[in-house]
Amino acid sequence: SDRQRYEKYYKIDIYKPENYNFHLDTTKLAPDEVFLAVWEAVQKELELEIVLLDSITCTVVSAPLRI
Repeated sequence: SDRQRYEKYYKIDIYKPENYNFHLDTTKLAPDEVFLAVWEAVQKELELEIVLLDSITCTVVSAPLRI
């Protein structure tokens, strides 16, 4: 199984939530809700200032680099 393979080669349990930065249950979400939830998580993680111009077009206003 994938779980055994990841534990063998990478020494991680793929079912432990602390191994992930973000989790989203998309069971009851529309595609645009999924996009916005992921987009907001990425924006928060990268500390980007994002301007949503419409439902399709997004513009990055500033993207500070973290090294």
